[in-house]
Amino acid sequence: MAVIEGVIDEHRQGRLPVKVRGLFGTAETTAIVDTGFNGGLSLPVSLAVSLGLVLVGIVHMELADGTVTEEFVFQGWAQIGELPEVSTQIIVTFGGEVLIGMELLDAWGARLLFDLPQRKTVVMTA
Repeated sequence: MAVIEGVIDEHRQGRLPVKVRGLFGTAETTAIVDTGFNGGLSLPVSLAVSLGLVLVGIVHMELADGTVTEEFVFQGWAQIGELPEVSTQIIVTFGGEVLIGMELLDAWGARLLFDLPQRKTVVMTA
């Protein structure tokens, strides 16, 4: 079983280390685990532009406040800790945060635990 640990930050947001790869480069950062995001990964344009991600389409997304937006969808690769790198769809936004969605966690068959007393975000795979 693989166990990957992240943190719960001062805003009570679960964060995990993530490595993102495109055709031209790789970036390592921390991402907020967004259980309300059904997609794979969301990256700010400031991080995504240098990676050489491949544009695959446009999607309509409904945000938590009910707003519907059009977003560009790119293909890239992601890895959390020592889990195997997987291909994933990446939404590129003008927001400032990297988000991990449920689709990406599902790609590893992951179990997710938020340990608030210990301030840890834990991902476990079989």
